[in-house]
Amino acid sequence: MSTEIAHEIGVKLAEKLWGERFEVVVATHIDRGHIHSHFVINSVSFIDGKKYNDCTATYMEMRKQSDLLCREYSLSVIQNPERGKAKHYSEWNAARNGHTTWWSMVKADIDTAIRRSMTERQFFANLKDMGYEIKLGKDISVRPSGKERFVRLQRNFGDYYTIESIRRRILAQNKPERFIIYPEPQVQIKFKGVYRKPHRKSGLRALYFYYSYRLGQYKKKQYEPSAKQIYFLLNTTRKMDHAPAYSGPT
Repeated sequence: MSTEIAHEIGVKLAEKLWGERFEVVVATHIDRGHIHSHFVINSVSFIDGKKYNDCTATYMEMRKQSDLLCREYSLSVIQNPERGKAKHYSEWNAARNGHTTWWSMVKADIDTAIRRSMTERQFFANLKDMGYEIKLGKDISVRPSGKERFVRLQRNFGDYYTIESIRRRILAQNKPERFIIYPEPQVQIKFKGVYRKPHRKSGLRALYFYYSYRLGQYKKKQYEPSAKQIYFLLNTTRKMDHAPAYSGPT
């Protein structure tokens, strides 16, 4: 479909819906991946001064006239559209590119809360445990943590998410899905290299450390020889006292 035909259809639709009572500007987008038209309406009628009433009836009339024009121009028409199946463009575009949106996360959380519930009361308790704020009316509205806006379940996700449908889905389950917290896996740290036990100090090296400790060069917490070590050092000292004097190389 060319941009001229798209704009022509948009103008005809505006004339059928609002042309007799309201001023309308038709702007057709041609710089995006899909050609589409926007309508800017002066909500005050130039005939009687009454305000335009945007409601379900006017929306249904818009869809009816749009389908008639599409058939007139041999364009495709959605057959049997279901309420709540439409997506916001940003959500549709993100889903097309394989990205996760917070709308899809809300829907997934609702499904999870249903699977984990055996009663309606338990369903709402599970949603609250997941951080959702809930408002009940003709439609269930939920708001995830960190978001400003509420999401209406039936309006955004379809009739499968009315309170009656959610009750039926809960009652159809034999048992709830249990939420299992698995323990964190223990991480084993492995060292590379060769490890050897430290050699016991003996001879002159042992005497050096012993007398350094006795003279206070080492603090008690840094070096505190055991009774066995002291006994060994004293024995070594006695043996060296009875050894012949060193006279140097011969």
